[in-house]
Amino acid sequence: MIRPFNAVFCCILAVLILILIIASIVLNNKSIETRKKVLVIASVLTLIGFIVYKIALSQDPEFDGFSILLPRMLGYYGTHFLIVIEGLAVATFGLYKPKIRDLPKIVLTILIIAFVAFMINMVMRWTGLYPNANYFYTVETEGNFVLELFHSFLPYPFLYVLPCLLILVPYMLVVTLGFYIGDRIKAGKRKLNQHSGADRVQVRFFLHLRRFKGCPHGKIGVK
Repeated sequence: MIRPFNAVFCCILAVLILILIIASIVLNNKSIETRKKVLVIASVLTLIGFIVYKIALSQDPEFDGFSILLPRMLGYYGTHFLIVIEGLAVATFGLYKPKIRDLPKIVLTILIIAFVAFMINMVMRWTGLYPNANYFYTVETEGNFVLELFHSFLPYPFLYVLPCLLILVPYMLVVTLGFYIGDRIKAGKRKLNQHSGADRVQVRFFLHLRRFKGCPHGKIGVK
């Protein structure tokens, strides 16, 4: 049985993160173009899987408490897991490094996407194409504890989703700072290696200089 953040959920996520780490190590010495192609192929396969899942496997709205081996459960959790992993791969493959100055644009993009999803939900409800449309949970909370909490003091569709930024922004800061600290550590190691190389050059220069001074007629006795 799989539920959000239970043992099965966490084990699958851990395995996928391990695969991401291995892929990052294997592709470390490959060109940027190669890394891009790998990520594009993975994303296309995920998109195909998502389309198949939505068309053929997602008629039943219940996804908690069922075996992960059921096709619709594999489709639901598999596509969502892969979206997260591929998002992380953009950074771990070196295609993009999160920066603090990028956060306002990212937040604005998320708000725009959420609002567009809300409008699509409303159109599908108004037209009767899908009376229960609720992508991004922008119309109904569907029992989500956090959204229920926000809905209790902001009981309006879409608006109750906005306080989620109080969780999302600190999370983005933590992830971004992690990459920033990692980059600073790498820069420090590179600088140390450069200094070490310069020190070795200086030592060799002084050794040659001493040999030069000790040779008759100023000839360096170095082969």
